[in-house]
Amino acid sequence: MSAFMVGKEHVDAIVAVAMWGPRNFRASNWHRVYFGNGNGRRVEEFNLDEIGDMLIRENLSSIHGRYPDTETNPAETPGPIAQYWHEPYKFPFTSKPSNMPDVAAAFKLLACYEYQSCEHQEWATSDAYDLILQMRKSLGSCIPGYEDAPWEWQETLR
Repeated sequence: MSAFMVGKEHVDAIVAVAMWGPRNFRASNWHRVYFGNGNGRRVEEFNLDEIGDMLIRENLSSIHGRYPDTETNPAETPGPIAQYWHEPYKFPFTSKPSNMPDVAAAFKLLACYEYQSCEHQEWATSDAYDLILQMRKSLGSCIPGYEDAPWEWQETLR
């Protein structure tokens, strides 16, 4: 496998979806997620910077796990030329942006992030992994047709 640092815009989009849900969904279907492997942390307005920073740190840990030389030679870090991760993360919005990702794009954001961030041994027990997992669960209920689908399947398949 390979890994690269996702762009700051990618992190911003994940944090925005975690806070407000994807574009074009029923508002009752999005519940800001609890994450943290039992620590019960919830996505809130006051911790968006912390969540973005957590995502960046996990992605960088993956890079260092896959390419150990990047720890001593950060210029070799694959990804954006502007190494935004050297500055404290600041979530850039105070309200829901107008160009939020839709449900499909949000799923793809999470898939890309996970692929780039899973190259170190602590990934599966990290808060970032748990956030991505919980977001996927919440996004599932935003898929068109979800509300109308039966809870239990009782029809004979032919």
